[in-house]
Amino acid sequence: MSGLSREVLKWIQGLDLSYSVRNVRRDFSNGFMFAEILSRYYPHDLEMHSFNNGSNNQTKLDNWHQLKKFFKKINFHYNEEEIAQIIKCDPNSALTVKAFINRLYEAITNKKLRQIDLDESAKSKATRNVVPPYAFSTASKTVTEQLRGTDIKTSDIQETQQLAQTVISQHQRLQLEQKKLRGPLLTTGSRKKRSPHLLVSSSVKNNNEAENVSFIKDVEVKKVNESLLTLRNLAATDNYHSNHHSHDHEAAMMNTQSASQHYTLNETQTATVDAHRMPHRQQVTATETVDEIFGNCVQFCIQNDIIDADLFEFYSAEEDADGVDENYASTARKKDLLGMFFNLLQDANANVDNKLIGVIECMHTEFVAQFCESAVCSPKQFWKMMHVFCKGFEILDESSVAFSKWLVFAMQFANTLSSSNGAGDIFDLFSDFGLKAFVSMLSSFPLKRKPIFEFISLFLGNPSNGGEHETIVFLKRLQKELESMDKFVECCAMFIETQQNEIMSERLMDVYIYYSVCGLNHCSPKTRASALSILCSVLQQLNTNENVQDLVSKTFENNIMNMAGQNNAWWEIDANLIILCCQFLSRYNYRHPICSQVYVTLNRVLSLDRDLCPKIVKIAVYYLSSVIGEHKAIYALFTNLLLKYDSIRASLLANKQFVQYITLSYGQVLQIECVCVQNAWQGWIPCLCVADLMKQSNLGNLSPTHLEVILAIIGHLDGDGDGGAFPLEQSLEWKQVFLELKDYLLVELCDPSLCRSISQCLLKFIFDRNISEEAITLLMPSHDAEKSITAPPPLFGVIKLIFDDANSPRVCQENLCEFLTKLLSDARFEKMTKNLLQMFYLKYPIPFSQSLLSNFMDQISVQQPAPST
Repeated sequence: MSGLSREVLKWIQGLDLSYSVRNVRRDFSNGFMFAEILSRYYPHDLEMHSFNNGSNNQTKLDNWHQLKKFFKKINFHYNEEEIAQIIKCDPNSALTVKAFINRLYEAITNKKLRQIDLDESAKSKATRNVVPPYAFSTASKTVTEQLRGTDIKTSDIQETQQLAQTVISQHQRLQLEQKKLRGPLLTTGSRKKRSPHLLVSSSVKNNNEAENVSFIKDVEVKKVNESLLTLRNLAATDNYHSNHHSHDHEAAMMNTQSASQHYTLNETQTATVDAHRMPHRQQVTATETVDEIFGNCVQFCIQNDIIDADLFEFYSAEEDADGVDENYASTARKKDLLGMFFNLLQDANANVDNKLIGVIECMHTEFVAQFCESAVCSPKQFWKMMHVFCKGFEILDESSVAFSKWLVFAMQFANTLSSSNGAGDIFDLFSDFGLKAFVSMLSSFPLKRKPIFEFISLFLGNPSNGGEHETIVFLKRLQKELESMDKFVECCAMFIETQQNEIMSERLMDVYIYYSVCGLNHCSPKTRASALSILCSVLQQLNTNENVQDLVSKTFENNIMNMAGQNNAWWEIDANLIILCCQFLSRYNYRHPICSQVYVTLNRVLSLDRDLCPKIVKIAVYYLSSVIGEHKAIYALFTNLLLKYDSIRASLLANKQFVQYITLSYGQVLQIECVCVQNAWQGWIPCLCVADLMKQSNLGNLSPTHLEVILAIIGHLDGDGDGGAFPLEQSLEWKQVFLELKDYLLVELCDPSLCRSISQCLLKFIFDRNISEEAITLLMPSHDAEKSITAPPPLFGVIKLIFDDANSPRVCQENLCEFLTKLLSDARFEKMTKNLLQMFYLKYPIPFSQSLLSNFMDQISVQQPAPST
């Protein structure tokens, strides 16, 4: 904010703007800061939600278009040219912006700024300010600043070239003027005496124009790559070697000084590394660069027909008769093979994509060791390798086969590097030269965060085996690089997902809880949702440590319960809140004090008075279904969700193959399946709740919704291999369900649309060995000892309703006959079924003989009477 007067500075700082002003020319170019200043004085006339704090040209034009309308409204005079210059944001616009701010200050505050007049000496001194060489702009930067704001697509290329040439010429003139103003920076007298082999020839030395110029011959040095890890280990032993081998070291130094005095440069000499000058270090041979190794990989793929020779355009022209290019290594250095590979990978069709996948597999299977050797020998090559992986992650779609292959290659690289070197050294290498490459991707591509963190976690080591220090250091470094708490909390939520299979220490859990609390207090709803996800992951890893348990419980009570049931809450907050509550219920039984708070939270979030998002309902039903067994307080809540939302009920109950992936904004993907396939599913709970609702409402028949729930749950029961459809450990509960619902189910046998499903449901109860004692009461008459009355079996009344009525639906009669046939085929129920049919025949012989029941006449003891003549 240099250049603004102290009075204006204090004025701007006192307005408490949402963004601090660091660069006047840049921060005020889009007009957003001007709009925010005006909104402090005209809050009812200017609405900030219509302005966007962006940097593209269209955003700037939109903001200034609104500002110009408001300027006319308040009679503030402006010039179109100065606004255009402010929008352009070139270096010359700084004075224009400051003058515009001063005018706006005077117009709003009705104050006059004090004018400072410089005397002639001060003016001459100001005009003679010299720009240091390091602060003088380069030609390319000057051209970029001058052409900023120009639409290249619509402008004439020749005019643009002429303008660029004019800017360069002007820049060169200014550069010469600055050199003249600066004068000679280093006199000949103060110049240090040069070594004999670096002295300039006499012809050049006598030339006045080149008096201050030194010509130094470029020296071609043989490349020696020594492992960074080796150098670090050897650095600790330098003192030891210097103490025990001082004599050899002094001799080597004397030889070096002697050689330097007689060393002369010519065009054919090169500097070489003598093994005698490194008496205590192992001499390492030159290692290929990443580009060269990739060139060898491409050549290998062409030789093995993995890709075509013309896939890389330059290669086919230099291929010899044997298919092997002898100059391939030198060509690969000149050509950006990796750049061409990524361009092909980005624009490839299905045919080319399969070939490029073959290249990735070749890099993984044949050349990963060479890539590791190159990366560990040079920081530059490690940095290059990290950018190669980052580029692949960026351009590939996370759902594609190529992305999964690329991830396998990256993880194999990290595993090989970690197994062949120390985990701590590899982490230092990645922290110094690899992390920054992934910061932008982690901030911009939420769905790719988890696979990237799976790759990065291999550099950190196992937290359960002493790697917690590297993990904590990495999290702090990541927070510093992201420079945004909301993005960091989102990334932290995905990073902890990759640590689920590892045992976390108390210290690491404490760090995660700290970041979670920071996120819960953030203004962004997405950040709060991410913070809840972190707490869910911590709760999954929670052991018997009482300190951590108390900390998690206090966090839930103080920071989370108030978030439940807010109508304006982001749906991801409710979703993660439900998951967190289910985590608590799965860990603690109903006697634990935290469970009562969890029940209250769930009832607030899933209140029937709220119009819940379908995603929230699916998540609630799926996660509650696995923990509801021991928590009777939420039986009714769970059942009401199934009864209220028809589409959710049809998906999560009726469709056994249902699978849906719900993606959250910060990158987490939730897999929702049919609840009936879960091992911990307690299907009897909704059925028993339906029976309780029927009692409370005094309804005679089950509603279609009730029947959908019951039939969907019982219909998916396939048995446990012990002679029944119902799980053995739930047999008592299912007996209770049968006793409560049998009368309602029998009535539905008369419904043509439901009779088949109801009969199958009843047969499961009757044939189950653990429930059959109660189920066979449908076939047996009941005795009232006090009244000495024998009542017919319950199924007798259903037979009468269906076969004694001439208008009874044919489908109901066929279904009931099929039902009776299955009972007769089982030896356990054959006699009782025959007695039931005989009882009906004796009481209603005509309906029996004139209906489908006549097919059972041969199986009962009473013969059909002869027809009257």
